[in-house]
Amino acid sequence: MRVFAAMMFLLYVPAALALDWADLWLTPDQQGQRLLDQGRFQEAAARFTTPERMGTALFLAGDFKTAASVLGRSGTAEAHYNRGNAHVMLGEYDAAIEAYQTALRKHPDWPEASQNLQIAVLRKQALAPPDDDAGGTGGMLGADEIVFDQSG
Repeated sequence: MRVFAAMMFLLYVPAALALDWADLWLTPDQQGQRLLDQGRFQEAAARFTTPERMGTALFLAGDFKTAASVLGRSGTAEAHYNRGNAHVMLGEYDAAIEAYQTALRKHPDWPEASQNLQIAVLRKQALAPPDDDAGGTGGMLGADEIVFDQSG
């Protein structure tokens, strides 16, 4: 009877704890890296423990808004750089420019950050309304209004 009870305990305890082999032998960051390597970016983001790694996984998943928010919790130059990249993908050029400038203050001789800053500035300028435009598009490109003349 005791042997049977011990066997039943051993069979049901792992299921009740919902332990996975990876939970026993790998840290959450190691698990996240494996998921990232497999292209399972959202799952990887949920396992990572640092904002830098979570933000990178979210960026790769295409969740740029959440990536920018998560990366904003870190003060590293790399996090600011990657936050700038997420803002560019969202078309939020003012926020991207600010993030790249912060990254460059922390790491002044970073050519990629300087290049991305220039790209963000140029994109912002390209989408800005011309000086002679009455109201402009607010940086958004859209279709003109179509009006049909019904008078004749």
